[in-house]
Amino acid sequence: MTRPRRFRNLPCNFRAARAPPTAAPPCAPPRPFAHRARTEAPLSDLRFSVRVNSRPDGRCDVRVRKRGFEVGVPLSFDSAYDGVTALEQFLGALGADLAGGLLARARKRRVEIEAIEASVEAALNNPLAYLDVVGEAGTTAIEQISARVYISSFAAEADIRMLWDEMLERSPLVNTLKAAVRLDLSFKISL
Repeated sequence: MTRPRRFRNLPCNFRAARAPPTAAPPCAPPRPFAHRARTEAPLSDLRFSVRVNSRPDGRCDVRVRKRGFEVGVPLSFDSAYDGVTALEQFLGALGADLAGGLLARARKRRVEIEAIEASVEAALNNPLAYLDVVGEAGTTAIEQISARVYISSFAAEADIRMLWDEMLERSPLVNTLKAAVRLDLSFKISL
């Protein structure tokens, strides 16, 4: 037996809803924002992860969310090497963090920036230690990173300086690296 059309939008058991008040409700009333009541971890516990698989040629495949990319050997002194080394990808990530972070700040503050280019360099403690050269002391740790960011904008330098300072305060890579490495970060405005 089907319900008459006028009763189809009533709660799940509309006849029991007319029961005496001492009876248990037939179905729970809808709670506003009940979907938000799930127990979720606070944002401070948020983790970011990637999955890395090595290949026989020394390169690695990195998977993140639904995307993937290839990372070459950790370090290469061969200018003809056709891959992108892990160190180069690391420096590229820092440059992207600086340029992308600055552009995001500019959009938020409605400061017009036409283009941003970052040039990032790193100096190792002793690159020969990576090659296992006999008698070489030191490590392959990065000692210094220099980044120069070129900004094409007609905005005032004070506005760009404000964006730069905000970006440095919020940059995850800069805030991680400044405790471990000498950072030389600067920008130059060009028209």
